[in-house]
Amino acid sequence: NVVIRFGGSKASEYRHLFATGLLDGLRSDDLDVRQTCCAGVGDCAQYGQGAFADLCETAIPRLVEVIRHARTVSGLHNPSTAHFTPKDFEDDEAVGVEDIAAEHATVALGKIAKYLGNDSAARFWYEGMPVVQIDGSESYAYLLELIHKNHYIIFDSQMENTENLRRLAGVLVRGLSSRILHYDPQLQDSVSRALEQILKETPEVQKEVFDALPPDKLQALIDECKLPNRT
Repeated sequence: NVVIRFGGSKASEYRHLFATGLLDGLRSDDLDVRQTCCAGVGDCAQYGQGAFADLCETAIPRLVEVIRHARTVSGLHNPSTAHFTPKDFEDDEAVGVEDIAAEHATVALGKIAKYLGNDSAARFWYEGMPVVQIDGSESYAYLLELIHKNHYIIFDSQMENTENLRRLAGVLVRGLSSRILHYDPQLQDSVSRALEQILKETPEVQKEVFDALPPDKLQALIDECKLPNRT
């Protein structure tokens, strides 16, 4: 990973030394290896300037496997569904090691989508969101980009707009309530403003958020997004 980050596209000269191991590691039984390889693929996309595009393309289905395997093992609420429940926020406090691997895979898919313009990766990345335990700043910044562009992956024309907004609000709420965005106040504020707009425009989604959040996280969200207190 260090070679890729500092070597950039020139690291491709040494790909014969690590490419096979990187891809095979995505299916390793060792979680540390799996997580490291997920991060490595993300680095290939971010720093490789397109030199590793074929490697990243090959990695996409394997990254998806990491995410879906974790959801099966942990029994977490499926993040691809529009609705969210109080259990989702309980899970943020007791996430397992499999789920952390899934978050690394999600971040990697987001980088493939953003830096290589890969829509297939973008779809699977959004399926894997939210990220609540590791540094997800890259993914949330990318999400805001797609929101501002009214991107079809976020605003699916085959779904009612309220359902799209419900799904999006669930991702934003969980990102904010997990506190991982506190390390980047500017990004946190941008995410808060995006959520504030959604909740004020869709009272039914706001009610679901109020019903799902534990009291302490709800009050923090109300203060952060300048929402009215529950009546």
